[in-house]
Amino acid sequence: MKLSPKRAENLSIAALILNLIFFFLALFFDKFSGARAVGLVGWIYLGGIPIWLALIIQFRQRRLANTEKFEAQEYQRLRKEGRGVSVFENDMESELMVQQRRLEWIEKWLIPSFAIIVAVYLIAISIWQWPIVNAVKLSQAGDMLLKTGMDLGKTIVAMAGMSIVSFLFACYTIGMSRQEEWRPLRSGGIFLIGGTLASIAVAAVLAATAFAIYNPLIITGKVIVAFIMLLGLEMALIVTMDFFRPRIKGQYQQAAFESRLLGLFSEPGGIFRTASHALDYQFGFKVSETWFYRLLEKYIVMLLLIQASVLYLSTCFFIVPTGNQAVCERWGAPINLSNPWEAGLHFKLPAPIDKVKCFPVSQIKTVDVGYERNEPKKDEAGNLIHDYTPVLWTKDHWKAEYPFLVPARKAGVAIGDKTVTNNLFDKLVVAVVFQYHINDIENYGYQPGSFIDPDKVINQLCERTVLHYCSQNDIEQILGPGRFQTAQMLKDNINKSLAQYNVGVNVDFVGIKSVHPPVKVAEAFEKVISALQQKQTKILLAHGFAHQVLNAAEAQASVAKAKANAYKLERQMLAEAESKKFASNVKAYEKGKNVYLLREYLSVLDQYMPNLRKYLIASDNVDDWVYEFDLKENIKPDMFGSLGIDTTEQQN
Repeated sequence: MKLSPKRAENLSIAALILNLIFFFLALFFDKFSGARAVGLVGWIYLGGIPIWLALIIQFRQRRLANTEKFEAQEYQRLRKEGRGVSVFENDMESELMVQQRRLEWIEKWLIPSFAIIVAVYLIAISIWQWPIVNAVKLSQAGDMLLKTGMDLGKTIVAMAGMSIVSFLFACYTIGMSRQEEWRPLRSGGIFLIGGTLASIAVAAVLAATAFAIYNPLIITGKVIVAFIMLLGLEMALIVTMDFFRPRIKGQYQQAAFESRLLGLFSEPGGIFRTASHALDYQFGFKVSETWFYRLLEKYIVMLLLIQASVLYLSTCFFIVPTGNQAVCERWGAPINLSNPWEAGLHFKLPAPIDKVKCFPVSQIKTVDVGYERNEPKKDEAGNLIHDYTPVLWTKDHWKAEYPFLVPARKAGVAIGDKTVTNNLFDKLVVAVVFQYHINDIENYGYQPGSFIDPDKVINQLCERTVLHYCSQNDIEQILGPGRFQTAQMLKDNINKSLAQYNVGVNVDFVGIKSVHPPVKVAEAFEKVISALQQKQTKILLAHGFAHQVLNAAEAQASVAKAKANAYKLERQMLAEAESKKFASNVKAYEKGKNVYLLREYLSVLDQYMPNLRKYLIASDNVDDWVYEFDLKENIKPDMFGSLGIDTTEQQN
């Protein structure tokens, strides 16, 4: 019994409509949920539309070719009976095979052309979508799902429903393709299997997001894009190989868009047959006929189920790392908040009933505000290299810096009769390090209305605290002597903010790594600071010179005054001494007369002419003193000079 191509044609039309519906549903839920992986499923289903369109054309042409063949057979029957003879008999026989030749042309050229279109489409979609899914971060995935306010249940049900309908339709199509007349349907059914796998994966990872697990969602998006690229490359390779493959007339040729990779999922038993043939070839005997292989083939499903059960039951054990405390959640509700698990092995109900969340209560976490650290440098052995390069204002020393606005000074602007004072602001890079630890697990992770990412909230509170402090304090205070006070104030302010929001952490230390103007204006800032320092230096030098002059004047006045007092005292004492000396001289004169006068006379000569040789010649022939001065040079040596005798007293 010949099977009609009409049924396969109608099935292809239904599959094309179903792929269009799945495509638009996936795009709708992509916009509705914000999950990029949902939209990728739609693009896979859209890639199946050219395949089903090609199958519609092929089966329609087969139907026309069968009709033509039936008419040709009827014409041959009429000829044998002697009826239907026409003058155009030869022309009619040549025209009766037009649809068959057209079918051969479609299967030879049009079907590969559609395969090329699908391959180019898949490769282009993967290249277009890869940068988009690769740019999505872990925090962004959670933010997208929360921002859209999506109902996870609706999206999960939609994706699961698409996978079920697609799987059933694919199974029905592949089942029909076992008939030789409907063999081309296999390529469309296999491609539906690809959409089914993608839908199941997306539904599963969306279910995981209900437990705030976003990593699988991001990974699944990347895997789907890689899967689309792989299908496109496989299809392009098959099209290329078809040009060199020999064609046997009357034998069915697999369509170029029939994926061999997806065919493994449509017939899992084929994997075992392929494995057995490979083993037989490698070992040189029928390994597939041994009792062990037959036992393994018979109970492989049971073994896999047992292994899956053991893996599932292993979720009943949980090891809390050292320095952590853990809270067990049963259906999303914590059951041991008052007595969290300490480090060690603990038992719980299997997933997804119980889920354990760890909190590193002993870990000191760090928040950097105002800058980003440089990547650590390592040597060839992997050891960390410490950077001892001096930190200069005019050179970049961080990976990135984020300056704050700081009040600089006030300036008065005259408006009419009034003067309006405006605050002027400068940019200042304040690199601050906050170190904190978790002190309350309940507030940190389970307070009603608590934050999904408390660490992100802490970072924002730290940035806001630094911003508020910088906007309310003078630049000279922060840049100059107020660093210690700034750190203390920041610590107090951030702890108040954390207590206000009940975040459940406490800041233990706040350190200011550096405070300086931005690198671009640091040189100009240094010039201003240098000018201010030079100004202050000149002011201090002027004050020093003034003090020096005043002190010197005071010292000179004191010296002059002391000299005057000394001169006064000297004159008084000298006058008194002279008066006493005169009185004693009068007494001596009264007693010695000429002897006293002669003694005084000789003492005057001795006092005022100490180095002159003097001779006294006594004579009775003269009545007065006679002075004779010998001014000639003494040519003869002194008679006493060679003896080394001091004759000064003798000469005197």
